[in-house]
Amino acid sequence: MNEELEIKVDMQSYGISVSRKGIFGKKIEKPQIAVCPECGEISFFIKNINLLRK
Repeated sequence: MNEELEIKVDMQSYGISVSRKGIFGKKIEKPQIAVCPECGEISFFIKNINLLRK
């Protein structure tokens, strides 16, 4: 697990985004969401994990 990231409110698109930690942390990507139709559990994920390795 990468602990060098944080979730920030994205004021430009009125959502949330994942970015590197810090005031000027680089934006990684907007998270996607998946919901289980059986139990309602919610999972957040990033489709392009190659962006995390840069």
